[in-house]
Amino acid sequence: MKEINLLPEEYIKKRKSKTRKYIGIAITVLIVVSSITLVVGIKTRLEQFKTKSAAVNKIYIEDLAPLIQEKQKLEAIESDINNKYNIYLKLAEEKILWSEILLEIAEIVPKNVQVNNIFLNSEENLIISGQTPSSTAIAQFIIDLNRSPYFNNTDLKFITAKTGSEISSAGTMNYQLILSLNKKGGKQFD
Repeated sequence: MKEINLLPEEYIKKRKSKTRKYIGIAITVLIVVSSITLVVGIKTRLEQFKTKSAAVNKIYIEDLAPLIQEKQKLEAIESDINNKYNIYLKLAEEKILWSEILLEIAEIVPKNVQVNNIFLNSEENLIISGQTPSSTAIAQFIIDLNRSPYFNNTDLKFITAKTGSEISSAGTMNYQLILSLNKKGGKQFD
């Protein structure tokens, strides 16, 4: 069925335009109210954020800032200790103890060679002197000293008979060796 409207055309247009106006006004009012509510909500949350931010800043300044400064000081101290410890380890690795040197000599000395003196001269050469019944034992002693990681350049300064200046095959002989010391790792000893 068709609907027939007997109202005049102008009245129908006015009525439609009034309805549109009311709907437009209602939408505008709704938008304005929503905007106001949104702005008020944002301002409220912003104030809450500022309040919480101020409380957090106060806690940071009063409690955390000194702790952070203390942490930085402790980290600097730890770094300094680590540096010094690494230097100590490096020096300990390079250092030769005299007990090690003397033990090495004691292990190397042939059974028939007697060591009477060991000392370090002004040129930092080690001088070993003593007695032996044979020159071959001294030769073996020199070879073993040169093989050691602690010593190099072992030279026989002299070997003499105990009773005179000539080497005696029957008696004991005095000898003196001069050798250089190595650092650990093969570098010159300091």
